[in-house]
Amino acid sequence: MRKCFIALFTSFLFSTLALAQSFETPTRSPSQIISNIVHQYMNRNNVAGVAIAFYNQGKITFYNFGVANTTTNTPVTQNTLFELGSVTKVFTATLFALELTTGKMSLKNSLGNYLPAAIVSQNPAVNQITLQMLATHTAGLPTIPPGIKLAMYANYSKQDLINYLSTWQPQPMYPLGTHYHYSNIGFGFLGYAVEQAAHQSYAQLLQQYILQPLAMTTTTLNLPNGSNSFAQGYDGQGTPVPPWTPVGWIEAGGLRSSAADMAQFLRANLGDTQNKVLHQAMQLAQQPYFPINATAQQGLGWEINQINGYTAISKGGATNGFKCFIAMIPSQQIGIVMLANNVNGKVKPAVKTMLRNITRSLISIPMES
Repeated sequence: MRKCFIALFTSFLFSTLALAQSFETPTRSPSQIISNIVHQYMNRNNVAGVAIAFYNQGKITFYNFGVANTTTNTPVTQNTLFELGSVTKVFTATLFALELTTGKMSLKNSLGNYLPAAIVSQNPAVNQITLQMLATHTAGLPTIPPGIKLAMYANYSKQDLINYLSTWQPQPMYPLGTHYHYSNIGFGFLGYAVEQAAHQSYAQLLQQYILQPLAMTTTTLNLPNGSNSFAQGYDGQGTPVPPWTPVGWIEAGGLRSSAADMAQFLRANLGDTQNKVLHQAMQLAQQPYFPINATAQQGLGWEINQINGYTAISKGGATNGFKCFIAMIPSQQIGIVMLANNVNGKVKPAVKTMLRNITRSLISIPMES
């Protein structure tokens, strides 16, 4: 019996070690590290295509894998457009932070200040929600409105979302601002408040304050007809899926972008930009405002935790056909954006493993336990 136990334990130990090392690589080159991990990720999850932008001390390198469309076999390039999903939230948070730096808005402002008077009159409880709560997922709002299914997203308007607040009530067990609960519609409301404060549409604000200054020429909220620059998204079974259309909360997940454009966004967030106003806003968004758990904190849209003992700033996103992740270590001036056109697999651990291994190779940090 004891021999059987030892054999089973030994087998379990080796299988655990193999799993733990599966994303590790003995190579020292960042290019080899990225290539090894992405190939493992794609092979395990049957992912058609991946685009990577890697920023290191002012230099950007692109890595492209697979195809944007399995029918046409169009190769992925750094200009291929992918759906960003919730990575859109850090763009919204940046626009919000710009309003904070100019004094037009405040973290303590009530959402009620920006809503139609009729909604506030019907439900004064909305005055309890602050903009900081919206930006840190602590406003007590659900992820999406109850009863709304994926097939209904395209027909659920911003007005529908605002009308939802007329009957919303805080949960009595959690005072507002004290409990983290991820909310897509919270960022829909944050984007709406920014629009009202700036007297411009969300698309106009994006173009004027982020996309144009950073020369992000292909990033868009739209899906142009007949364009072959967009990657086809695939579900977990590899079946093509239609484009993502979260109309009511587009500020939470509606952007499409490329590795080339996201590299410019990553560069600016790491302070490598001449646009001091935008950089100031980005730095403000990257500060911790609420503890998610013992190891992670919430910024304005961004999540903050530790990689190899260094502070890492990151955000992930997913739609019904895409996954992506952006992560950076500002103190070491390195960062990665990974875009994939399949919902299979977890992008977050793959990107974090890249950063862990790259920091080990570049900075000679001892291996984590």
